Amino acid sequence: MDNIDISFVIPAYNCAEYIEEAVFSIINLGLDNYEIVVVDDSSTDNTVEVLKKMQVDAMRILCSAKKGVSAARNTGIKNARGRFISFMDGDDECLKKSFKTAYNLLLNKDIDGIYIGIPEFCDSSMVPFKKQPKLNFNVQNKVYSLFASEIFATVQSLIVKREVFDKVGYFSEDLDIAEDFDLYVRLFSECSIEVLNNQYGFRYRQNPNSLMNSKDSEEKLIRGSRFIVEKINGYDFHDKKLNKKREILASLKFLDLIANIAKNGNKIGARKLLGEFCFSTPRINFKILKRVAKIITII
Repeated sequence: MDNIDISFVIPAYNCAEYIEEAVFSIINLGLDNYEIVVVDDSSTDNTVEVLKKMQVDAMRILCSAKKGVSAARNTGIKNARGRFISFMDGDDECLKKSFKTAYNLLLNKDIDGIYIGIPEFCDSSMVPFKKQPKLNFNVQNKVYSLFASEIFATVQSLIVKREVFDKVGYFSEDLDIAEDFDLYVRLFSECSIEVLNNQYGFRYRQNPNSLMNSKDSEEKLIRGSRFIVEKINGYDFHDKKLNKKREILASLKFLDLIANIAKNGNKIGARKLLGEFCFSTPRINFKILKRVAKIITII
């Protein structure tokens, strides 16, 4: 397949139950000149068999040793042939109207990429929850908004030119969580990324088998949380007023991660992280206390 406009990279691990829906949500976008690159991260279920049975001409299936989602995405990027790259997870779904709005805008503007919109959170049957978060990015200072937002920016909401990875680097393969947060810090700092406010970018499935919901993943969650705090505290806004806010921003982001972990059902992991937070946070203000109180009600 020549002259590919866009490559969709899907890391897959034990998602046989949902992978067809993810792939068909891309096919149903109705695009021309696209490809789907699925990187199976050594699934132990029948994910690969399900994919092969689909017989999708535009899809390639790559198999890799189990190294995690970041390594799988990196493999997909390096093997992608499209001018643009977008991401989807094996248990999520594209939203046609939102994607096409963003993609058409990207094709007609001189920018490096676009953030399509926030996730529409759904249950395991892909039924959207009644209460959804809202995103209102300050487009003049995207990194500050990334730090300040209660929503974690996810790469399923991203379309970028393939060459941006030569500029900012690939996903950090040392991270099991916060790898997309880390990438967005680099993208917003070094590239022209447009952010679309007030629309859903894709449907995010609350999967009981996800890392966020794993009962034996506390170490990874703590490591990722510490990374986020260090990343925010070490970031130079080149603005004295904003730099003074870093410690509070880091604390609030840490608490947002704890809340997300709890909402995904891993209350044991959330309690451990909240305990670590309470012992290690030097500065407390009203916003932090309010966020802590909110988390206590759900764990």
